[in-house]
Amino acid sequence: MAEKLAGSVDLATVQAFSDHEIKDAIEELTRSTDAISKQTESLKLQQEALGRLVSSSRKDVESRSVLESRQAQRLETQRKAMAVAVSLFHVTRRSWRRSIFLTMTSSR
Repeated sequence: MAEKLAGSVDLATVQAFSDHEIKDAIEELTRSTDAISKQTESLKLQQEALGRLVSSSRKDVESRSVLESRQAQRLETQRKAMAVAVSLFHVTRRSWRRSIFLTMTSSR
């Protein structure tokens, strides 16, 4: 492979790098690798924070759902109690009217 590569390029025209240039390139690659590592760590921390936020949001939704269900049950219980009270009112009113009617007719 190296022979094929060497045969395809005129090595006389290839610029040679000095030790200083190679050292500078290595230092730049090291700095770049460090920056990438720091960015990777930052992204991991952000991902963990987002995961906690999503988990918290799910818990909030579940809690809200339970709360809404309880409120709906409470309202249904109140609605039924009101319906019973109205029904009793009408029954009592009819009974009261009947009593008045009977009292008035028996006193004649």
